Amino acid sequence: MNQFTIHHVDQVVDDETEPNNTAFGINSSKSQFVYGCGDGFWKKQSDIITVTKLNDTCFDKIDYLQNYLINDKIIKFKSQDQLCIFLTRKGYVYKMGNCSFINNISNIPTLIKFNNLNTSDKIIDFAIGKEHVVFLSKLNSIFGIGNNEHGQLAIIAKKSNDVAVNLLQNTNLEKLKVNKIFVTFHLTFFTTFENELYVCGMNEYSQSFQPFVIESIVNGKLHVEDYFTLNNFMNVTKLVNKNIEDIKDIKCNGRTSFIIFNDSSIVNSRLYFN
Repeated sequence: MNQFTIHHVDQVVDDETEPNNTAFGINSSKSQFVYGCGDGFWKKQSDIITVTKLNDTCFDKIDYLQNYLINDKIIKFKSQDQLCIFLTRKGYVYKMGNCSFINNISNIPTLIKFNNLNTSDKIIDFAIGKEHVVFLSKLNSIFGIGNNEHGQLAIIAKKSNDVAVNLLQNTNLEKLKVNKIFVTFHLTFFTTFENELYVCGMNEYSQSFQPFVIESIVNGKLHVEDYFTLNNFMNVTKLVNKNIEDIKDIKCNGRTSFIIFNDSSIVNSRLYFN
């Protein structure tokens, strides 16, 4: 394959799952190919019917994805468990695989629909959590689809299974211009051009940089209110106390979140609330 250049290499494996799904694309001046191995990939469409999967130990070309690459190349391809998402240059997002938190998904790529996506706008990035997917648009809007059991989509509904919805629409944060998204475990983080960091989702161990229990005195009695779930995006810029623009990545192992900066320093959510 030395006549080709590697266009995209990506492996996303959840901390609690087996690393059985991997894919990468190969790009030449004329063509783009997608290779894969493991349970989540099929070599051609006829294999989907016969349940013939790719070899677990070596990469094979996923032939049927060529139909999607002729006029619109893939710019991002991610997989986690049995879910695969890929984004094309023109801003189309496809889902494929087998997962319980997104409806109407199969082993044949299907377009994801977006609610209230401006006709002059398009999707330019996405990130996959444990049971949700978040998307960033060119006009700096943020969309989400999947499970909202832990508030990771910051919407009223428990789930958004069929259509990706605008996560800030009709909220007091609607006018924010989002420039980066970070999705990990049951959490959604985003940064803005105003150099601010917001988060929503699971907070049982203060993973969201918020105290999970707040005690107060009400009418002379101790009142305890839990914040195990953050159903709305919270501004945690001051708590992080570093330049938000320098955030490189955000990870969570289930109980602790880690904000990784360009200078290799790390902010740990447990430093604030033990």
